[in-house]
Amino acid sequence: MNINNIKNLLNAYFVENWKRDIIWMGGVMAGITLLANMMNPYTYVEIFVAVIFMLVMTQRVFINLGNASQSIHYLMIPASYKEKVATNMFLVNIYAVVLMLLSIFVGYSLFYIVCKIGGVSNLSPFLGKYKTDQAGSTILLFYMALSVFFFGAVYFRKKSVLKTFSAILAVCFALSLISMLVLWLNVRLTMHTGMMNVQYSFLSDSSNLPELASNILGFIFCIGFIVFFYALSFLRLKETEA
Repeated sequence: MNINNIKNLLNAYFVENWKRDIIWMGGVMAGITLLANMMNPYTYVEIFVAVIFMLVMTQRVFINLGNASQSIHYLMIPASYKEKVATNMFLVNIYAVVLMLLSIFVGYSLFYIVCKIGGVSNLSPFLGKYKTDQAGSTILLFYMALSVFFFGAVYFRKKSVLKTFSAILAVCFALSLISMLVLWLNVRLTMHTGMMNVQYSFLSDSSNLPELASNILGFIFCIGFIVFFYALSFLRLKETEA
């Protein structure tokens, strides 16, 4: 990959979009954070909205693919498919995330200042509501979802957020049906009561893995999941260019 091409792609994006990002993503997100905390400081409405903004961002960075003429122009830009995907990965995974975090910080800071000036009692520590022991797993789950919607933006092109979400629901529904069918067949056709007790005992014993080993396996799975969908994104854009 050519670093200069990536720099040119980033410059082209920021020249066209930096004002809109600051106003419509940064400013709106800060305002939502302020209002949400003023209404109820113990909810996480702003986090939910930020996640929606991030998923929409995956569609925005590939929005040119949804229009025939713009798609041709985008694909003809003097940069390889690897450089285009890498640039958009930076925009989605780093730039937009930092923008969202800064906007939430600004909005919450304004809320805290207003409460201090107004003499609100029993105010929680600054940013205390965002501290959690599950931060690591939450971040991994977020980036897993982001990788899926990123691939969906390349694959579906138009209305990718809605189509990707629908595809996820369809897959979850299909897996649920298959799981219930397999369970029913095991119980009804292949397993006697004694065998069931032996299997359940085995499962309960095998599930008692050391916590550290479980965490490591979960981390490896999450990273593999993310890498898999970004690899699919590279392949899909390569196929589109061909």
